[in-house]
Amino acid sequence: MAQVLINEDTLKNIADAIRGINGLSKRFKPSEMAAAIEQEACIPFKCISDITVYTKETCPYDVVDFTRYNVTLIRDYFCYRSVSTSSDYVGCGSGMNSYIANRLIFPHAVKVGGWAFYKTHLGGIEIPVATELGKSAFCGSQGFETIEIPKVKLLGSFSLSETSLKKIIIPDGVEYAPTGLFNDSFDLEYVVYGKNMKTLYNHYASSDSRKFTKIKALYFRGETPPGFSGSGSNLPLGSSSSKLKYNICVPIGSVSAYQTAFNSYSSSADWTFIEMHPDDMPHYDEYGHAVWNN
Repeated sequence: MAQVLINEDTLKNIADAIRGINGLSKRFKPSEMAAAIEQEACIPFKCISDITVYTKETCPYDVVDFTRYNVTLIRDYFCYRSVSTSSDYVGCGSGMNSYIANRLIFPHAVKVGGWAFYKTHLGGIEIPVATELGKSAFCGSQGFETIEIPKVKLLGSFSLSETSLKKIIIPDGVEYAPTGLFNDSFDLEYVVYGKNMKTLYNHYASSDSRKFTKIKALYFRGETPPGFSGSGSNLPLGSSSSKLKYNICVPIGSVSAYQTAFNSYSSSADWTFIEMHPDDMPHYDEYGHAVWNN
């Protein structure tokens, strides 16, 4: 068990931690004390305005759990503040490889604001009920290879750009994949598009789309292929003249429709269409956890 200095403030925080689980109950079970003390030990600040942004070398924390703060909105510029940004935003980082902790937990956050984790190092983040990622929310974030966003319905432009992502499942609630979504996220290997995806805007703005050489498969869970839109002749991960070979996994019985849609967009690209049942594709389970079958 973690060692915690027990004083009046600590006891109050432990009580608050238990109340966060049990509600406003006035009776605490002795068996709940150990977990509450552990939670008290891992939180490095007493209120959300006390957050400090560190460098990799100076960050002393592995996991920070924001449960007790009931954070429903991760504000714009949460970990980033430039000279022109209002000083009342949480966070005091320069935006260059800033750290709060290796892993962050926001169980109640329904929105991640614009530029919230700009160039912030994250080993991982839990946002299980978030329904919106703001513009450039994770732009430049490094350190994590996947992110679970099972409830998201709205993705801001460039929200997952310039990251270290290797795989991502876009949930069924998302209808539009915006401009610059994966701009310069060149480590991507797998991208899964949900059943209700209607429009794909060009996902990148790089002058050299050929850097997306690690793609192993693009999955489309919807029987109807999405349309293509946005400026330039850009497919989700490459230009219409790209010679990269992509495996396009689509539902059984929909290959013809996807071939027509993709080939009318670009007859020069090299597609290989593979039929799969949507349940055999990567997806989120009923608990919001990603299930990867590859």
